[in-house]
Amino acid sequence: MLRKPYFITFLSVALVIIALLVFNFLKNDQVRRSNPYKSLLGVNGVETKVVNISGCMPTPDVAGIKRGATVRFSNTDGQTHALFFGQANFEVPPHGFLDVAFNFYRAAGPRKYDCDSKKDVGIISVFSFVSSSTPNLIDY
Repeated sequence: MLRKPYFITFLSVALVIIALLVFNFLKNDQVRRSNPYKSLLGVNGVETKVVNISGCMPTPDVAGIKRGATVRFSNTDGQTHALFFGQANFEVPPHGFLDVAFNFYRAAGPRKYDCDSKKDVGIISVFSFVSSSTPNLIDY
């Protein structure tokens, strides 16, 4: 006789978990449909205009931007950091920032970058187009 209440409780909990999973799936599907470029950002990707590169550990590590948009690389530590994007490289001063416009002529998608001697520390994921003019323009 004691088994029936446990079974009903188990069944109720299982149904709630299934309902939450279905709700979460549908919610994520709506987010994917509202931002068709979300797949380019990956799991850790964030659409942003600011990347903190202190300690050569970028936050976010995958930054989603529109082609031609300007990204501010901020540095809150006490060392200058050199960023390398293919053949282009820039220095971000200690406790300073650098604004860089990304105008990639290849297809949209992720581009890895290096910081100081560390390889592939972050990814800039480029999608769509925004016109921009800035002295630090990267065609990569």
